[in-house]
Amino acid sequence: MNKAKCSIIPKPQRYEVHDGTYTVTSDTKVLCVPEFMKAGKFISNFLKTKKDANNGSIKFIKDASIRSEGYTLNITTDGVTVSASDENGAFYGAVTLKIIIMQSKKSNGVAVLDCAYIYDYPKFKFRGGMMDEARHFFGVDVVKRALDEMAMLKLNKFHWHLSDDQGYRIESEVYPLLNEIGSKRQYEYLGGAESLAYLGMKKDGDEYLRYYKKEEIREIVSYAEKLCIDVIPEIGIPGHTVALLASYNNLSCRKEKYEVY
Repeated sequence: MNKAKCSIIPKPQRYEVHDGTYTVTSDTKVLCVPEFMKAGKFISNFLKTKKDANNGSIKFIKDASIRSEGYTLNITTDGVTVSASDENGAFYGAVTLKIIIMQSKKSNGVAVLDCAYIYDYPKFKFRGGMMDEARHFFGVDVVKRALDEMAMLKLNKFHWHLSDDQGYRIESEVYPLLNEIGSKRQYEYLGGAESLAYLGMKKDGDEYLRYYKKEEIREIVSYAEKLCIDVIPEIGIPGHTVALLASYNNLSCRKEKYEVY
């Protein structure tokens, strides 16, 4: 009997479905070597089960022969084994296992997995997602949800657009006007540039003051790190700097007065 494969994005390099099944429950323990603790925590938190350093039916083991960020996932009638040579590879194996469990047959907290073998590695080293918070501020919870979705797609770079003509979103103690002036605009909604007025776009909403405190930035960076995602902040210079020049117009070549777009 031919079994259907789970839908996994990105598509694994190799995916075979075999005869037999393995059942996962809340009592299924996760064995995890110390180097792969992120992967172990990721899957055990999803299963609401336990990590165990000595035994377990879901195992994360190190295999130096596997290429960087790659992994093998082997589901047999005896258990599940994820093998990888590095932390990221083990984590991506955990992500694939979670996706398979999410699509498996479930009843009363028990998931039945079809036996399978998967070998995968990323084609590109830089796999990024980008969020623009200069023009619209989303906040910590939304950013975390975006990072969760990135992790499920095995993306590894979060490009965080934090300054532009429409706002400066990073707390600054050295240059406080970046927040007092640069993080604030007169209206919440942009409504388009003056040159687009013929389209009927109008400014709307109340005064808009938004920026991330340092502890919030640390929280997001730490959260991303647990998902094997690097945060790449962007501070626009020398262009797209109206928010900076509105705060400190002495930096302008023309010494003109600016307002945040």
